[in-house]
Amino acid sequence: MVTAPPISEIARLVIALAVLPFIFRVARQIRMSGTSGPWFAITIGAVYASYLFTIIESFVAEPLFNALQHSSYGVAGVAGLLTAIETRRQVLEERLR
Repeated sequence: MVTAPPISEIARLVIALAVLPFIFRVARQIRMSGTSGPWFAITIGAVYASYLFTIIESFVAEPLFNALQHSSYGVAGVAGLLTAIETRRQVLEERLR
């Protein structure tokens, strides 16, 4: 059965898309470059994908898109951890110079 997604889910996606340019601007100013940059981009992309999958699951293939949504959160968590590890490594390297 097709049901409309809750307004809060759509609002969350709209707000998240509105702040996306600011996220990347700030990321450029801090350490999200070099080898940590791609992990950071994957983290953000996976979170946004999960928001999108949440809305899509209201219209088609609910079990599939629900699984994709939760898988995206898992990818975001792992990529976020790798971002933090790589950023810490970069900071420690800079201190040794």
